[in-house]
Amino acid sequence: MTFGQADRGDVLAQGTTIHNYTIGHVLGHGSHAIVYFARYLEFGDSVVVKEYLPLKLAIRRGDTVVPKSSDSEEHYMDGLRRFYEEARALSDLPAHPNIVGYRDSFKSNGTAYLVMDFVAGEPLSLVL
Repeated sequence: MTFGQADRGDVLAQGTTIHNYTIGHVLGHGSHAIVYFARYLEFGDSVVVKEYLPLKLAIRRGDTVVPKSSDSEEHYMDGLRRFYEEARALSDLPAHPNIVGYRDSFKSNGTAYLVMDFVAGEPLSLVL
């Protein structure tokens, strides 16, 4: 299922440029992240950008993600650290046809991002 930006008030606007990627539509979201279709500016490649944004702990103010309160800050920062470490660990995996290709990971706007190859097809939730 594809989600549009109108479905949530806490997503990056289409056309937002962040770290050499232009954000397109929302592909999906969960309790800890939002996944966007995006384009790599230099070559125009289709990619997926996963943004860490745990709804229980943080909110978006403009393009910046901030903890909801001082009480949630420690949990937010710990989750951010773990999200980024996981993203960096993916960069060490060898290329494999059953693993979506890692492109990039970076921190910006008070949060972290994981960039992967875009693979066209049906969502796994529809296949199962």
